[in-house]
Amino acid sequence: MKIEIIKYDSSNLLSIRNLSSYQVVIILFIVHYSTNEGKAKYIFLDKLYFIFDLVLCKKKLTGLPRFTIPTWKVDKELKNKLIILSRNNILSQTQISKKVRYSLTEYGNDMVKDLLQIEELESIKHVIQAISKISTSDFENSRVTL
Repeated sequence: MKIEIIKYDSSNLLSIRNLSSYQVVIILFIVHYSTNEGKAKYIFLDKLYFIFDLVLCKKKLTGLPRFTIPTWKVDKELKNKLIILSRNNILSQTQISKKVRYSLTEYGNDMVKDLLQIEELESIKHVIQAISKISTSDFENSRVTL
């Protein structure tokens, strides 16, 4: 009898899209750095989705999108997480001109302050901080609306 042991890289065993708590932290950091760190008071869903995908796919910002991402094309899982965060008073969801936007509530801000203290989240925090510097007007002006 022969037993063969194969060592796999741990990243092959997990799909980053299935890690719900990790995704929630990413969402909270994106909203935090897009609103508190910048001049904006909120972040629109399409910009949130764009940054969320960049962070999840571990890609750098090489340019802004050229086409509008229709809200019905936004990842259903992401929408569900945003709904849950809004219902639990962590995010505030508002709508202007048929566009959904988000900001952190007081409770959400307190939660993010606690998350910022976790050393293991340092690398993701710096990535999100860099990508979130895109202003909403630059993001909007870069796209062609279909």
